[in-house]
Amino acid sequence: MEWEGKILDEIWEVRRCVGKGTFCELFVGRNIHTEENVAIKFQNESIEGPVVKYEADVLKYLDKGIRGSVPNYIHSGHLGGKDYLIMELLGGEDMSKLRNRLRKNVHHTPSTIPFLIAVHCTKEILRLLRQLHSCGFVHRDVKPSNFVREKHDSNRFRMIDFGVTRRYKDKDGRLIAKREKAEFRGTTFYASINSHNLED
Repeated sequence: MEWEGKILDEIWEVRRCVGKGTFCELFVGRNIHTEENVAIKFQNESIEGPVVKYEADVLKYLDKGIRGSVPNYIHSGHLGGKDYLIMELLGGEDMSKLRNRLRKNVHHTPSTIPFLIAVHCTKEILRLLRQLHSCGFVHRDVKPSNFVREKHDSNRFRMIDFGVTRRYKDKDGRLIAKREKAEFRGTTFYASINSHNLED
């Protein structure tokens, strides 16, 4: 289905596609009443199962627990047989784009980024992961492109993309038993050894 130009729930207009992945497509949209820009994620038609609905439920939960560390949840629904998620549109680049841009900077040795920027990004990743873990979840797809600047010139990042996130503690804080065998989840280049070994 072509999403561009669709109006969701008589409020949100789907504008342009800004990203495509295995499970989803990401669009910029806007609230036609307030002119507020938003991010809209649609599940790919070839994917079975409630991937985007699950991510919407996780984001809604995290929005209450660690608001300001993840995109703010706005709305979710169903259209044309597929789920969609509407969330805050972050205004800056992700860490992968930041890294690639800095590597092209002629003032630095090729393929390196300034040490202090590397330290800052590492601290931001650890801060955000600690907050996610405090809510009882593991991300399972930690990579530079899943950490995005809040605004164009912001030093603060937010964590995104919770489609394969998994609970490791229940709502009462008790550890959930480890599965004997788990399917691979994540991105091959960044995934942990346990993930490659099909372990939880």
